[in-house]
Amino acid sequence: MLRNYQNITFIKNIALKENITITDKALDIISEISNGDLRKGINFLQSISMKSSHIDENICFESAGIPTNQEINTIYNLLLNKVLLIF
Repeated sequence: MLRNYQNITFIKNIALKENITITDKALDIISEISNGDLRKGINFLQSISMKSSHIDENICFESAGIPTNQEINTIYNLLLNKVLLIF
């Protein structure tokens, strides 16, 4: 298991070699999701790069199936205001 900064460094170097542009926030998210497992981080990077060669935090959240902070805030506010949506 690698430390967070080590994961970020490896993933950043791979992205550079593969001509993938990636934001620092996206690197943090990939590292956090991989939880120190470099292989998992590389696989996640590869999955995301199949969608786009420009990776930001939004595509990371979308690919991982994790709601963004904005989506969480929206849900929180809906619950707080007791607004119910029926689908």
